[in-house]
Amino acid sequence: MTSTPNTLKSSTAAGSHPMQDKLAADRNPVASSVPSYDTDVMEDEDADFKIPLLTNAPPARDGFAQRWIRLSALGVEDIAHVMRMRNLGWSPRSPDTVPAGFFAPVVQHASLGNVISNGDMILMERPMRIHEKQRKSIEVLTRNQTGAVEQYLGRNVPGGRGFGQGEVSEFSRKVTTGRVPRIAD
Repeated sequence: MTSTPNTLKSSTAAGSHPMQDKLAADRNPVASSVPSYDTDVMEDEDADFKIPLLTNAPPARDGFAQRWIRLSALGVEDIAHVMRMRNLGWSPRSPDTVPAGFFAPVVQHASLGNVISNGDMILMERPMRIHEKQRKSIEVLTRNQTGAVEQYLGRNVPGGRGFGQGEVSEFSRKVTTGRVPRIAD
C-alpha cells in the first residue's frame, strides 16, 4: 500500500468557497482580469513618460472631493491639523471604497482605524456640497481682500485713471494690533 504525502491546496483549488476566490482575485495584483492603472499609463506608446508622483491617489468617488491631509510633521503627529480638517468636514476615506486594481497602502491608525496612507499623509474626503460651500466662502473673502487693496491703491497711488495711472512697483502696508512691544535693555 503506497501513500501520497498531504499537500496544501491553494485557495483557487476545487472545493474552496466562491467568496474566498473572489477576494483572492481582487487582492491579486498580478491577475490579468483586474485592470491595472499603472500598466495602462506605461503601455500607451504615444504618451510621453511622466515620473509617477508619490501622492497618486485613487480616483475620487462620485459626489466627494478628496485630498491628502498631513498626519505628522518631522515625525511628530499633528493632531491639531487633523482635528481642524475633521471640523471642516474631511473624514478618512475607507479603503473599501478604492476600486479593484488600484494599489493604496492601508495602515492601522490608533484613533482613525484603517486609513489610506502615503508617508506622513492620509487620504481624506468630504461631500461636494460641503466642499462647494467652503469654496464659495473663500471666494467671498478673496473678493473682499482684493477690493480693499484696490481701494487703498486707488486712494494712494498718484496719476489718475486709465492709461495715465501710475504703476506700483512695490507695495507695503504695516498692520499692527496697536500695541507696541516692550523691548528689554
